[in-house]
Amino acid sequence: NVLQSLKEIEDIDRFQYEGNPNETPAEGLLWSDPKELWADGFQEEGYPPEDEEQNTEWWSVDDEGVFHGIMPNEPRADAGTLFGEDVCRKFLEVAGCDLLVRSHEYKDHGHDLTLDRQCLTVFSASCYQGELSNKGAIAIFAPENSGDAKSVSRLKYEVKTWKLTQAQGGEPSFCLRFKAHSLEDAVLLHLIRRISFARLPLMHFFQEKVDKKAGNRAISRKTWDRGLQKILGVKLPFLQLQDMLGLPKLGVDNKEGGPIDYVAFLQRFAPILRHLAPSTPQSPAKKKKTTATRVSDLVDKIGQLLHKEGFQI
Repeated sequence: NVLQSLKEIEDIDRFQYEGNPNETPAEGLLWSDPKELWADGFQEEGYPPEDEEQNTEWWSVDDEGVFHGIMPNEPRADAGTLFGEDVCRKFLEVAGCDLLVRSHEYKDHGHDLTLDRQCLTVFSASCYQGELSNKGAIAIFAPENSGDAKSVSRLKYEVKTWKLTQAQGGEPSFCLRFKAHSLEDAVLLHLIRRISFARLPLMHFFQEKVDKKAGNRAISRKTWDRGLQKILGVKLPFLQLQDMLGLPKLGVDNKEGGPIDYVAFLQRFAPILRHLAPSTPQSPAKKKKTTATRVSDLVDKIGQLLHKEGFQI
């Protein structure tokens, strides 16, 4: 079945197992890959068969070697399909979009813009499987000001790449997929250091905003968010980072999302630069096995912060 809209994709039940998964829309979206030229991917041993026709009912190749249509994705054991720029363009027109952004395909440089600049592949796993030396990448999207207040803003994007390597030799030292050190860990540590440096200015700010009805050291979470943004000088949605920064779910009034004790919060940040202590004590050996599992939609704003600060991973 051909998907005709973004809503059809949103409505797919992804949490199920099918007896023949290659025939489901979910598997098709997961395993299908763009194919720009007929020769792309043919370095695979035994693929395509020597007698593979270049022009059939389902696909064709023009005089410049550009691939059109769809064909079985043999490098992935026929899971999903290979699709050309004409198929990509048709879907974008039907869906009312300008760009197809997808992943789940290894790229040496972490990203690739293909199919007449209609399809952006973003692959975030640097040093994939702990064996390869590829870069990882993320795409950061932001509204583009058109200058006309009445017009709808378009989106522009910027791709950021990184590579996790040893200090010497340039060989991969760890992989986002298997090791505890990740982009999220590095960003979180950077924020914790900044809060640690700014404990006294934060203390003074929060003292002036105390909600005395809730207690002498109580402030609202919105005040906590505004204080961090103002004193640290970064525009991050800290309310979405409460768990990561150790804020309790229950406030001083024992209600979820209630006012917090700002002194207790700041006491978690020692003057020495160190990571927050976990709420449940863990042995050093166990800490090393902890793997970051969250890559949230905050990564765009965090990426902007990293770029602004010149922070290197």
